[in-house]
Amino acid sequence: MDEAIKLPSFGKILNESIQLMKSNLAVKKPITQSAFHKHINSRLSITKEQKILKFLSTADIELANEDEDEDVSSTCCYDEVVSLVILILDAIGLIENSFFNLVSNYDNKTLDFLNINETITPEVFDKIDIDNRCCLWLITSEMNDYTQMEFDKGCLGNTTRVRSSLFKQYERLNKAAYGEDLDPLLTHLINKCKGVLSLMLGSNAKISAEENTSVSRTDILSKINNLTPLEFEKFSLSLLSNVLEKDNVRAIVSSKHTGKTADGGVDGIVKVKTKLKGTQEYCIQCKHYSKSIGVQTLREFLGTLLHFRNYHQGYFITNSSFSPKGLEFASDKANIVLLGGEDLIDLMIEYEIGVKKEESAKIFKLDEVYFRDLLIN
Repeated sequence: MDEAIKLPSFGKILNESIQLMKSNLAVKKPITQSAFHKHINSRLSITKEQKILKFLSTADIELANEDEDEDVSSTCCYDEVVSLVILILDAIGLIENSFFNLVSNYDNKTLDFLNINETITPEVFDKIDIDNRCCLWLITSEMNDYTQMEFDKGCLGNTTRVRSSLFKQYERLNKAAYGEDLDPLLTHLINKCKGVLSLMLGSNAKISAEENTSVSRTDILSKINNLTPLEFEKFSLSLLSNVLEKDNVRAIVSSKHTGKTADGGVDGIVKVKTKLKGTQEYCIQCKHYSKSIGVQTLREFLGTLLHFRNYHQGYFITNSSFSPKGLEFASDKANIVLLGGEDLIDLMIEYEIGVKKEESAKIFKLDEVYFRDLLIN
């Protein structure tokens, strides 16, 4: 089996970029961004196959949300990684300007780089970025992009949405460029930035060594996103069954998983039997997806429900979200319920399904036993 195509490690690309800018310290010779790319290409022997690796950027997804029938153009991983490297060099003070030309900068901060000439590891990076200046720079950049994307949605003050949205693009980039194993430095950088962001936004609990271990909404969503499509179907069926059972304490609730990975129909059925209402049947369709669900997919779901004459409601469940047009399409249809990733997190926390409350403090942690049992059943 051919080995999967991956980019050179993020640490190697960052180190090579540092060496290039160090070499220009004496003359302060400007370097265009195209020349910067060309140098890195040559030094790391970037292949054509590596250059065409792609991922869905936030802008790509936003475009897809506006019109699900439009072909989504994806972004080149290599170009995005190099852009991130330039942003880091700017943040840590090794360059003066990153708009048109890159100019090496010399100040007290630059001395930290003079003896560095190795693949940058998380440990080395933390010594360079001891004051979290890089994280603050990246958070500012991400917040600027977030503001532009969310301005018309009335979500700017929603700190929960901010936490769940920022750095998702870099997580997708990490997976697309480096596979399931991910890149250690890029993963460390993302997690470090998320930690700084959480401190900036504050939390419901006091910030202490013990309470900082409380699971975040981002952690929960990450757990859901890392499920396989088949595992996600079982998770969705289990979650809805538990919610309906807790909402109907005297009812008999049963469920059946009917779907398979990549199927096109109903993935599960939950039946709720009560003395007053008899048996109510809920049909579930699941989509473990990286982009928003649009009108066409929901219309197909409605068509599928026609085969179930006795169903009470249809639940369309996804780990992602629904496009504005999709939400509008479903808004006047009482027979279907839409649950996106944020809705799943709300249900998990409210009903304590898949998370468990620690007795020592009012915090939540991921219930690993719950997810393990999903794989066994």
